[in-house]
Amino acid sequence: MNKLKLKRLIYRIQHDYLTLNNVVIAAAILIAMSWAWGSIESMQKNYELQRSIDNKRQQVEIEKLQVALLEYESKYYQSEEYQELTIRQRTGKGLPGEKQIITQSFE
Repeated sequence: MNKLKLKRLIYRIQHDYLTLNNVVIAAAILIAMSWAWGSIESMQKNYELQRSIDNKRQQVEIEKLQVALLEYESKYYQSEEYQELTIRQRTGKGLPGEKQIITQSFE
């Protein structure tokens, strides 16, 4: 009896569900799903690469700003104004007519 039910079930599956239309639809669904999965993967990869490029561009801009700052500092340290101020601070002397005011620290 079990064998007969099993044979009927197999017959029904083969003739009701495994028709040419159902096989074609299943194949089309599998192809569409694999295409969608590939598209999602490539979009994710593109997003990661774009984020990496943006980070690198930001780092380049930061480095350019740091270089510009160092150039300005270098020019300032080579200027006569800086050298004069440094000498005056080290020696404790001022220009003629300057007065020094000493205030109490409240720390």
